[in-house]
Amino acid sequence: MVEEERLREFVLLETEKKRINDRLAEIRKRLDELESWLVPQFLTANTQSINIDGRTVYLQQEVYVSPLDGERKSVAAALKLTDAAAYVEDNYNTLSLKKWVKEIRDEARERCIAENRLFDEEAMRLALPEPLQNVLKVSFVHELRSKESRKG
Repeated sequence: MVEEERLREFVLLETEKKRINDRLAEIRKRLDELESWLVPQFLTANTQSINIDGRTVYLQQEVYVSPLDGERKSVAAALKLTDAAAYVEDNYNTLSLKKWVKEIRDEARERCIAENRLFDEEAMRLALPEPLQNVLKVSFVHELRSKESRKG
């Protein structure tokens, strides 16, 4: 025999879970709307972060890489002509490539800052090893994030 009290608790929790998931979906939708409105403001104002109501809201730049022509083989062939040649066969690991491009991005950003130049996707493309410049598409996507502000 099924214990009715625990069954009722299960049903109650399932009902609450659905209500919370529905509310979470609403919150995610509204956050996406706000982010699409706020990110351009952060970029236009050249603002990296703002402290508000005990949280630090900041701009996170994500880097995405893909073959310019849609062909992974062209990227693999270009990679073979770079310092990464020892790690490349007829294909490549997308996550490893993204990590390597992020390292190049960090160096390129520092160079642009030191030279008082705009760091954008074109500057990033030119920072790539020459064989990759014409086969790899690098895209920047900016996301708004927040974390608790440090006290003290």
